[in-house]
Amino acid sequence: MPIYLRFENGMQVETTTLPKKPEGTGWLKAPSEFDWEKRYKLLEDNTVAECSSDEMQGDLLKNAKLAATETVRFILNNHRRSFAGYSHEKSRSYDIQEKTAKSIIAAVKNNQTPDEKDVELIAPLAELRSISVGDMAQLILTKSRKADRAIARCENIEDRAQRKIETCTPLDELKTFMDGFEQDVQTNLSKL
Repeated sequence: MPIYLRFENGMQVETTTLPKKPEGTGWLKAPSEFDWEKRYKLLEDNTVAECSSDEMQGDLLKNAKLAATETVRFILNNHRRSFAGYSHEKSRSYDIQEKTAKSIIAAVKNNQTPDEKDVELIAPLAELRSISVGDMAQLILTKSRKADRAIARCENIEDRAQRKIETCTPLDELKTFMDGFEQDVQTNLSKL
């Protein structure tokens, strides 16, 4: 049965054995000396050639870098969400609580009575924790500042990780970096 190879951007991405050429674009019949353990590329004249080990290593490193970048984003987005809220509504709620807390604290500092609507918003949270509205407002602000610092730190970590991923040349160096990345993020954010 004939073997067919599918190419994207000049590189082999799929191999199949079928009685006739598969539907779709990029499919070519495999060369007569085809080896299942080798990788092939498409030359400019539309002929199929075997990839050299350097080309395969370069392609493997390129794919590993793309995967590492996505992994970094995934890990950091999970941390960002834990500080900013897991949904738009939760994030909006945190913003409203922060503004309300600032208003209450400003009123208390100026020896004024806090706005009744602000107190209504924060009072249930304070009652749940058995603390005063002023203490709850202070707690919200403290958590808000910590969240802001954590999100900024996540951005900084992502930038540094991106630079590190781009400069990794051997695959082992990239693997070593990624193996310790999540623990490094945990350690870095726990220092806030």
